[in-house]
Amino acid sequence: MNKINKVEASGDTTLQIDVNFKDARKLGSTLASFRDPPDSPQKSKEEILFGDTEIQIAPPNVNFQRTIDIRSLVPPEALNPLTKGLLGKAHIDYVIHFPTPIKTHNAHAISSDGKTLRWHVPVKDLLAGPVEMKFEAPIPRLSLYLTMIGLVLLALIFAVIFIRRRLLSNKTSS
Repeated sequence: MNKINKVEASGDTTLQIDVNFKDARKLGSTLASFRDPPDSPQKSKEEILFGDTEIQIAPPNVNFQRTIDIRSLVPPEALNPLTKGLLGKAHIDYVIHFPTPIKTHNAHAISSDGKTLRWHVPVKDLLAGPVEMKFEAPIPRLSLYLTMIGLVLLALIFAVIFIRRRLLSNKTSS
């Protein structure tokens, strides 16, 4: 379920957007569900905040790259040094959980199990221009799939050998 939470505490406001999906290739359509009206060609604020994502599957790895450019959400007159100075410590945290440990990344922090990345991006950096986030990780369950394919191929080879021997033994006995 996709949801947006706004939490205010001690003068700070946190906006948390949770987007859950089982297949990363369907991420674009999941994010498009935030559009109003749903068939609008204009990206929603959530889509802009999430950024443009490119996922390349290059076995045995998945290469993920996200480019975030939020300048379209801000009036042009606000893109000046004074406004950026007023932002203080305002930041956006992007967190990605992946089912396998990450091999390479440009995140600011990684969990102890190597599966969760966190980018801590000051808003003034986002207003300065696009920010890139990337990582490379093994394809989840690839070794399991390869093992199963190997076992199936091995079983087929044994079946062919068995059938061939039976056919040859039937020919010699006739």
